[in-house]
Amino acid sequence: MPGPVRPPSAGSTQKTGRKVGTVKNEGKLVLMFVLLIVLVYSVIIRKHIYMPVGTESDEDLHFHTKHGRTEKETLRAEFHTHRMDATASGKHKLFDLAGWTGGQIEEHTEGNGGAVSGVQATSSGITDGALWAKRRAAVVQATKETWAAYEKHAMGYDELLPLTKLGKNSFSGVGAMVVDTLDTLWLMGLRDEFDRARDWVSKSYGLPPTKKVSLFETTIRIVGGFLAAFDLSGDQLFLDKAKEVVDAMMPYFESSTTGIPPNNVVLRPSLRAGAMRPVGTSRAALAEYGTLALEFLALSERTNNAIYGQRAVDILKLLHERYPKQGMFPVWISRTSGRFTNNQILTVGAMGDSFYEYLLKVWLLLRKQGPDAELHRNMWERSMDDMFDRLLRTGLDGLMYVGLISTRPPFTQKMDHLACYLPGNLALGVAEGAVSGAKAEKYMAAARSLTTSCWHMYSQQPTGLSPEYVWFNSSSTDVPTKTAVLTATKAVAHPKVGDPHNDLRPEALESLFYMWRITGEQQYREWGWTIFESFQMYCRTPDGAFAGYKDVRNVTAGQTNRMETFWTAETLKYFWLLFGGKEDLPWTQWVLNTEAHPIRLTGLERKLNASNHVSDTQL
Repeated sequence: MPGPVRPPSAGSTQKTGRKVGTVKNEGKLVLMFVLLIVLVYSVIIRKHIYMPVGTESDEDLHFHTKHGRTEKETLRAEFHTHRMDATASGKHKLFDLAGWTGGQIEEHTEGNGGAVSGVQATSSGITDGALWAKRRAAVVQATKETWAAYEKHAMGYDELLPLTKLGKNSFSGVGAMVVDTLDTLWLMGLRDEFDRARDWVSKSYGLPPTKKVSLFETTIRIVGGFLAAFDLSGDQLFLDKAKEVVDAMMPYFESSTTGIPPNNVVLRPSLRAGAMRPVGTSRAALAEYGTLALEFLALSERTNNAIYGQRAVDILKLLHERYPKQGMFPVWISRTSGRFTNNQILTVGAMGDSFYEYLLKVWLLLRKQGPDAELHRNMWERSMDDMFDRLLRTGLDGLMYVGLISTRPPFTQKMDHLACYLPGNLALGVAEGAVSGAKAEKYMAAARSLTTSCWHMYSQQPTGLSPEYVWFNSSSTDVPTKTAVLTATKAVAHPKVGDPHNDLRPEALESLFYMWRITGEQQYREWGWTIFESFQMYCRTPDGAFAGYKDVRNVTAGQTNRMETFWTAETLKYFWLLFGGKEDLPWTQWVLNTEAHPIRLTGLERKLNASNHVSDTQL
């Protein structure tokens, strides 16, 4: 995060030519006075940027509602001015408290294609490895303080409301924040915090106590969180909990004529009142019913029960059998007929995103072997080819973006931040050999360009934070005819999703992580650090938690009273991975679900037996 302007060291003071002998005592007094001023200034600045948890007043928390400019607002304005000057000059002077030990502010100049020239040792002698270790330590500290705030104010609730310091049950009261954060705590070495979270799961976790729960969210956050915690720690408690949740879901698969479950379900048998009546509509969204296979197949492997994985894979087979040549799939499908509805939305963003993500990742989980694995890889390739043809566009300035197709208008030049997972997914597919030759080169070129576009969603905003989505302005609704410009303005046609707020989302960081690990190019890590600084500056609360931001176009807009669980499950984890080493969670052993929960590749070869059920054979 941004830090104070660094004072020069004593050794850097310029000579004046004045005869020192005649003013020796006066010189000592002046020097002592200067040093005292520097010390006081440093303490004041650090107090306002890195105050310990719980030391800021409630009045300061709501500084953005006051008239006039506080000291903190002044710092934010200076940070904004620095960012704009850096962007205009092509230079990034990183205000790096986490990596500074007294030298000059490090400076990196962008060269060809905006690539950062590399992290150089600063005048203080910090090496590349030491610099990233300190930056990673800053992420661990942010995680530790976030968790401390949650434990203090909202332990056991699904979320912490960071401004009012209250708990909120957004996922039916299952302690989603606890389960979603388990693996992050383990990976970052926060074992005391992990042990307390494990104790809560052991004593307090149970199936949702209310009548409504999202099957999709429960799968990716709760089941995925328990599986990751089990794979990392080996604690049987977590596997038992994951099985308990999925067992409660199974009746909805079995009672469906198409095998597609409703998204809103009752998991506690005592609350079902006998009938398996779905809570909600008869249609289902692509990302909801298509984001189950990774977790369900992993559970099958760990419990030696093929039925879980079979239920999820059967849904994909239904789509393939009814639409064998389909590339991308419309968002909405009828659960009763298995046919797509008339509302033919095609998108890799909201309501479609993780379906396409999982086509590739299930192929990896299945070790790229067997008919089920090839079905997933083939459908991923077809869908990405279709996406290139129908949704991918390039502005005259070379910036790629991915739009969406809906009934009115035919093509919309709107890119969700949620779609920023896509470049990382494309790059992962290329790196793992899902495509090859000229097609692989095309996919990788698109991954680079889209990652840059996602970075600009942050860098072009005064706060350095991304809005929920951006419009690429042009005079045509089909092919852009003038330079694409990223804006965060509201859209009249989509007022519910057009607000320029930031929810601490992880998707851009996800792609920065994949691009750095695949290419080794340092610019992706530098972009990530700049984003982390912006989160620290605009989203951190006095208690050490982090809050969403109201309007990324306004440096004094203030925070929202929301901290989603994906902040600790994904965003902070991707920062940690991006600033770490390539030995962390290697792809030969792990695959990350859509909530960034690491699922271990178990070394089991997946095969189909005569009854077409998945079986496991130990290699």
